[in-house]
Parts: sequence; C-alpha cells; structure tokens
Amino acid sequence: MLCLITTVLRHGKSGAAVYRDRLVNAETIGIGRGVEQAVFLPDVRAALQHALIRRVSGGRVQIDSQSPAGIRVNEQLVQSALLRPGDLIRIGNSIIQVAEREGFDLVLEVETKRSPRDIEPHIQARAPLQLGKNRVRTLSWLLFSLILLLFLLIPSAYRYFYDELQPWVAAVEALWVVDKGDVGDAGEVEAVDAEVGSGELPQMPLLLSDRFWDSGTLASVHHFFRQDCSTCHTQPFVPTTDAACISCHDKTHPHTDPDFNDLDKLKNTRCTACHADHNGKKGLIIRDDKLCSECHKDLQAQGVDTDLDDAEDFGTHHPPFRPTLISHQDGKDVEERVSIEDTLAFREQSNLEFPHDVHLSRKGLSTFYHEDNVRLWCDNCHEAEPGGNGFLPINFERHCQDCHRLSFEPMEIDRVVPHGKVGEVMHTLQDYYSTHALAGDYHNDPTAPQVVQMGRFPGERLEGEERMVALNWAQQKAEEVAQEVFEFTLCIECHRINQVQEDPPRWDIVPVRINANWLRKARFSHQKHLTMNCVSCHLAPESNNSSEILLPDLSICQNCHGGVNAPDKLQSTCVDCHGFHVAKEFTMGKDAEMDTVSTAMDSSDSLPAEEHADADEPINSTTLPDE
Repeated sequence: MLCLITTVLRHGKSGAAVYRDRLVNAETIGIGRGVEQAVFLPDVRAALQHALIRRVSGGRVQIDSQSPAGIRVNEQLVQSALLRPGDLIRIGNSIIQVAEREGFDLVLEVETKRSPRDIEPHIQARAPLQLGKNRVRTLSWLLFSLILLLFLLIPSAYRYFYDELQPWVAAVEALWVVDKGDVGDAGEVEAVDAEVGSGELPQMPLLLSDRFWDSGTLASVHHFFRQDCSTCHTQPFVPTTDAACISCHDKTHPHTDPDFNDLDKLKNTRCTACHADHNGKKGLIIRDDKLCSECHKDLQAQGVDTDLDDAEDFGTHHPPFRPTLISHQDGKDVEERVSIEDTLAFREQSNLEFPHDVHLSRKGLSTFYHEDNVRLWCDNCHEAEPGGNGFLPINFERHCQDCHRLSFEPMEIDRVVPHGKVGEVMHTLQDYYSTHALAGDYHNDPTAPQVVQMGRFPGERLEGEERMVALNWAQQKAEEVAQEVFEFTLCIECHRINQVQEDPPRWDIVPVRINANWLRKARFSHQKHLTMNCVSCHLAPESNNSSEILLPDLSICQNCHGGVNAPDKLQSTCVDCHGFHVAKEFTMGKDAEMDTVSTAMDSSDSLPAEEHADADEPINSTTLPDE
C-alpha cells in the first residue's frame, strides 16, 4: 500500500504552515507516539502504537485502534472503522485528514495542535508588554512594510532590474570609498586608520541583493555557481524541479534499473526529497539509516525481485558479506557472488599458486640470489594506490623477480626468459641456443654436437651441413629446456600449465585472475584503517593455500563498528559503506520514462522540497561513491 503522509507544522502566533511529505510503502501504517511509527504523533495522549491502518477486501482501507482509549473518526469514538476520503481522525490533540490523490493508495494529512495549556505560558510572558491597540497596529504595518521592502521588493529588483540599477549602485559605492589623500589633515587620516586599519572606509553594504532569499549555506559541490540562483531555481517561488537537477546530473545512475525493479516509490520521489540544499557544506546527502532501512529491512514487502538479503542495522541486522569471486573457466571470465559463510564455495580459483605462510615466515626466505634470508611483509607486495582505497596490481618484475628469477642456464644465471606468453618464452630460448650453436665454443651441454662445442676463428661462419646440424641441435635444445621451464622448474611453481600439443610439445598457461574488488556493492578504504595491523583482519601468516580468501567476516568488522545507536562502538551508517545511485546500465538523463516522471513530478502537485531538509549529509560516492 503506497501512502503519502503530509505533516503540517505551524510556527509562531500567525500559525504559518510548513508541509513535509513522506512516502511509505508497507502493508500496514502505524500511528502513535513511538518513533518507529509511520505516522508519528508528538502527543502524550497518544499511545506508543495507538492505531493501525491496513487494506481489507474490496480495496477498502480500515483503521483499528491498538489502545483501549480508542480513536475518534468524524468525532465518533470507535475501536475500528472503514476510512473514506474526507474522514477526520482525532487522537488526543492530533488531527489526521484522509485525502485522495492520484497515484497513491492513501493520503494522510497530519497536524498536532497545541492545547490552551501549552499556549498559556507564552501569553503570560508577553503580559508586561502594554501597548495600545492603535500603536500595535501601526507597529505591525511598519514591520510588514519593512519586511516587504527588504525581503521581496529589493531582491526582486536585484533579480529583474540588475542591468539597469548596477551603474547607479557602482557610482554610490565609488563615493563611499575615501582615499587617504582626500582626508583633511594628518590627524584625521590617523583617526581613520585607527578605526578601520587602512586608508579607506569599510566596504559599503550591498544596496541591492537577493541574499535575503538564501535559506542557508550551499553544499560545497554547488559553491561554484552560488551567485546564480536560477541554475537550480528556474522559476521564481517554485521548488527546484527534477529537470533542473538532471540538466547537470544526466550521467548519474538511479538507484536501480527501471527495467529490473519498476517501483512506484522510486519513480514518484523527487530529487529534493533526499537532496535538499542550503543545509551546510556537507548537508546535501542524507546519512540517516532510515532512508535505506525503510525498504531494505523487508525487500519482499516492497515488491522487489532480488537475491539481496534484508538489512536494517549494521550492528544487529546485517547479512553476511557476499564477495564477488572471479575465475577463468572454459576460456571465459566468470563472476559469482558467494556468501562468506559458504565454506565450500567460498574458494578463489585464481589459477595461481601462492602460499602466504611461506612468504611471511618469521625465519625469512632463503634464496640463491641473496646471502641473508629475506623477510617479507604485506606491504612488500600490496602497494596502496594513490588515495589509499585499494591496491596496485601485483607485478612480477616489481614484486617477484628479485627472488624468483627466470634463469634457465645454470652457468649463466643472469640470462632469463621473459615473464610473458608461451611464444615469447620459446622465441627467447630458440634465439639463445641458435646464437650459441652458430658461434660455437658452447660447453654447457656435453651431449651437444662437436660443431657446437668447437671454437671458431674470428669471422668464421658455418655453412652447409654443419650449419644445419648446429641449428637442429639448437631447436631440439630449446624444446628440451622449454619443457623443463614449463613443467618442472619455473612456470609450474606458480602457474597452472596445460600441455596442448605433444610433438613438439606446446603449452598453455591458464590465465591468472586475481580479484581487485571483492565487495562490488560496497566501498572500503584501507587508508582509514592504518592504525590496524594487517593480521588483525587478514590471517595471511596462517594460510598455506592460495585458494583461501583472506577476507574478514562480518564479526571482525563488528568488533569495532556498530549500528547508528551503538553506545560503545564506532557508529556506522549504511552510506558509510554503500552508495545509493548504483544502477549500471542506465542513467537518469537518457530515458524517456524518467523525463515523463520528472515532468509529472515538477507540476504543482509535486512533493515539497523541504522534505529531509534537516538531515545531515550518502559516496561516493558515490562517491561513492567512488567507487
């Protein structure tokens, strides 16, 4: 049941009304004094859960009292009643008007009135002010005229007659400045300097400005056009439209692809319902978990067809992590999300052999190329990328080659094969042995033909049959050494090798797929966790198999992080780790359906821009999003 709840707030003695709208999509609508109720009543006369509204047969809507005190429907005290447009529900000092609007199953207008007892202290506080009736009326008209001048006429003149008035304003400002030489004697100059700290008077206040219409500080991302209000407010006295937002943010992705989840709640929500500007430099993004949990605590009830698990609070109600596993199978890259609790399926198929416990041994590594043992730690291989969010790719030449040199000749250890494709390795071997066979004086292989071991005079070249014998030996030697390199000594130590041809042997190195982003639907910054030791979350020194995924489970994170109400842990919100605009193949500015929705929502019946205006600031990032 899609319900639009409009809360009416009145301020001051004049009773000026401010309307705030909120969409709720649920099977039942709770009414009461409890903060978890959809219709919150700040009235001590209302129970924590005073009433429930639900849909019954025939599409009708029924209200049931959950309190023995009952409810008044059209001033009749009842425990249950069917609701129709125009009905009035009264609970304590709160009035709920049932209205009707196209596109919604139910519309409720809620207003909590003050009792005379609440108003009486304010009346007594004003009692000492004794003004005559005529004086009060005169003062009221003067104040009204002053407000009209300052906050309507002057800003309007600045907005519509700026070009005509600016020369006159500039002339007045020029007369306002007093140069040192224009001041009388030296004593007067010193007096001016002592007062303002320089040879000129303070800057004259702006005579014409629309700054009085500024309801608060703009978000930092909008500061570059803060002087041009018409960028967002395309029509005077009309809330910012979706079209104005999308004119700049046309590349922004929606929350979900409309073709996948065609949800009325997402389609009927305006941009400013969640992103209300003029709330401070960081107030443009809502960080309240309720924005997410209203839907994600029960996705099935929202009509969402997804394999995502329900989530509400990171500390008490959050599903286990489901990292994305990537592998190379049957010539294709395969991605699959697997729960971290599925111990059988949660294994990495990177096609790379790398035992962490051997490389992180406290004794260090004994290698042929170093006199002393080499001791490694995580940051020897895992280098942080600029910004610190992730890590740079592992590179053989930079991280591995110092210990794992690809030498193939015992008597010439500085000669190595490239860390690359099979064809490149074969070409290097054939080139090496062909060169030595033709040059002669090669004694590393006692089975080599005499023509290969025999020395040459300067400038002497092999011809005819001797050249053919030497090259045939070089070809055979390259094949033998290649088989040793691929199947016994070098490549097989870290890679999976498949022999795809027997005579002559040829091999295929199974592509390595090392995942660079495990949690695709979240963001995590190692830069913010530099105070932690790597092994606090990743038990690498105990891992002896490269198929083990060394990601921490949810409980490790919950040792430090709790929900928004956690009293003894770091309070973490949904948007600390998750972005909102996360659809992949669809942008808000390139869809006819979105343009239609924006046009409809920009009409006079659109939701007010004040919704969520009091929120502090989700990504992301986007940026988260960044991500």
